[in-house]
Amino acid sequence: MARPIEPTPPLEGEDALRFLEEMERVDSLKPGDPEYEERKKRTKELEKSLKNDPFVHLLSRGFK
Repeated sequence: MARPIEPTPPLEGEDALRFLEEMERVDSLKPGDPEYEERKKRTKELEKSLKNDPFVHLLSRGFK
């Protein structure tokens, strides 16, 4: 039997500040920025692969 997954500890101090700064930076990306376009492309690829995966489809609906 597998071991239970331990919860992720909350971010504190410098780590929390870096995380918030990165979130703000990503949120401020505009269309035309190379990173924005790359993220948009990868998001579409991920959505497509998730849509085509029957197991993920079952998980999104829950087991009945």
